[in-house]
Amino acid sequence: MTGLSLRSTEAIQAILRQAASCPSLSRESQGKAQQLLVSQEVPWQSLRDITQQLRKTSPQADNLWLHEVCQGSQLVLCAPPKREKSKELQARLSRLQQQVDQASYNKMVAEVTQQERAAEALRSGSLQTYKQQISFGLHVIVMMGTFFAVGYIAGTALSPKLAVVGPLPLPCTAAFQTRMHSWPGIIQMG
Repeated sequence: MTGLSLRSTEAIQAILRQAASCPSLSRESQGKAQQLLVSQEVPWQSLRDITQQLRKTSPQADNLWLHEVCQGSQLVLCAPPKREKSKELQARLSRLQQQVDQASYNKMVAEVTQQERAAEALRSGSLQTYKQQISFGLHVIVMMGTFFAVGYIAGTALSPKLAVVGPLPLPCTAAFQTRMHSWPGIIQMG
């Protein structure tokens, strides 16, 4: 049934019996009232039409009011039809669900992956942040300057007459610095 319906009560049944047996009503209305007598649910529109026709045609139904007839009855609510989701909506919902699942998974394993990334950075020896890069650059400059100064002083003290000794500490310093930088990586890998 479509539209508003009421559960059949004694008062509604009495009106329908009266309408079914009333000779002044049309045959159609009498048939409709007879049909509704056996039904558990009575459509509001039909009950209203029958009640109005009874008030117009029958002198006994002059003080017949619809709100009094319906008193004590309950509304019958039909379940709304199930709505089908479009293909685009289903695809979008699926994508959103996957994103939510991925976000929750990432949140769940964030601590583990953060530890793995830190361990990988230590293993690879790469400089991850700009602070590490600046620190390493300053370290290289200071070490190169220190070794050059020490090498120059040692070279001139050992052989003051050799002119070749002056620029020699610079390549030696670079080789020593490279060796010093690669040793922690060799130790970690071993």
